[in-house]
Amino acid sequence: MNVTEEGASIEFDCAHASLEGAIALEADGSFHSRGSNFQERPGPQKVEEEEKGRAARFSGRLDGSEIQLTVTFADDQQEEVGSYSLVLNRAPRLRKCR
Repeated sequence: MNVTEEGASIEFDCAHASLEGAIALEADGSFHSRGSNFQERPGPQKVEEEEKGRAARFSGRLDGSEIQLTVTFADDQQEEVGSYSLVLNRAPRLRKCR
């Protein structure tokens, strides 16, 4: 997860996401943000294929150098994408589908 003043980007094994706007932390370290989750698939893609994201909610809690993050699709189904533990300055083990 790369965080800037304008939002954040996240890389997952077979997806990536972007969070819109600054992430505001509550007094207890919790946060809630909106953005998009982009599903990836293996193999080559045609140039004209448009990458389509799905609206998502990102919620979690910062505790020292660790973030507990939950990603949920924001549509009617409220489907949970997954829950993740992120640790500051620890390289992730990603297996990209691309």
